[in-house]
Amino acid sequence: MQNVDVRYVCGSDDHGVAITATAEKENKTPLEVARFYNQKQQEDFRNLNIHFDIYGSTCQSPHHYDVSQKFFLAMHAKGFLQKQSSQQFYDPHRNQFLPDRYVKGTCSYCQTPDQYGDQCENCGKMLDVDHLSNPISTLSGKTATIKETVHWFLDLSQFGNQVSEWLKTAEVRDNTKNFISGLIKTGLVKRAMTRDLSWGIPVPLDDPDAQGKVLYVWFYAPIGYISNCDELAAREGSQSVNPWWLDPDCEIYHFIGEDNAVFHCLIWIAMLSAEGRYTLPAGVVVNHFLNIQFSDSDVEKISKSRGRAVWLHEYFAEGGNADA
Repeated sequence: MQNVDVRYVCGSDDHGVAITATAEKENKTPLEVARFYNQKQQEDFRNLNIHFDIYGSTCQSPHHYDVSQKFFLAMHAKGFLQKQSSQQFYDPHRNQFLPDRYVKGTCSYCQTPDQYGDQCENCGKMLDVDHLSNPISTLSGKTATIKETVHWFLDLSQFGNQVSEWLKTAEVRDNTKNFISGLIKTGLVKRAMTRDLSWGIPVPLDDPDAQGKVLYVWFYAPIGYISNCDELAAREGSQSVNPWWLDPDCEIYHFIGEDNAVFHCLIWIAMLSAEGRYTLPAGVVVNHFLNIQFSDSDVEKISKSRGRAVWLHEYFAEGGNADA
């Protein structure tokens, strides 16, 4: 409307533990689950009169695997991804490691119970084996143990200055800026960029320790913004693949939920700075949690992963109004 050339890009994140957990529960393959929900999501958006230039899929995109693996290799070649042994939660009853959302426990920072193993939804801090107590496997419901494994780590402490400089000019709300600045001041740590999973993008290294490992969901998922633009550029017949992310004059904005602030305003900025080719986002608009109250519980935040939400397909099937 303001005569600015704009693309509206979105898509589904089709890997990670949520998909495999659903596939196991529904006795389907992860690919079947991903395809089904990608189509359901597109239908829900259409019913809401929300129309994207592209709604991609990280497991069906013709570009995403390649872009993600090349991104990883570029960072690895520059020495930003270091292999090291680490401790990880493990389910001895299921004989498998428990990355991220396969384990729940109590946040050791704020003592909030029932938190997943990647981030506390109450205080926003990133969690690991040292900061999640009373761990329970979400697969078996049994107590999780800790076992040694090998992963490739990104040392976020190397990028504190880059993130701080980005915060000075980026369009970011004050509460988000204060939150990320606070994390930098308290000290950034190494974060594993790989996982022990069967469903995902394989770690592209000729290393025996890389066998059976995939890229961390919050490593490859933001790269989906780039690969979706690659796919959109190809659809539009652009002479240059992805003329947006490689153009310093193109302004890129992310619109996200509050629980994703760490991944978009810290880890993603560090990744882009390390890789070096792509434009940093001009802004990240972080929206606060929206709360809800069901008749059988207290007020709580809307959460897909906890099943506490208004499901759009049900809402429209019952005659719900898009504007409301």
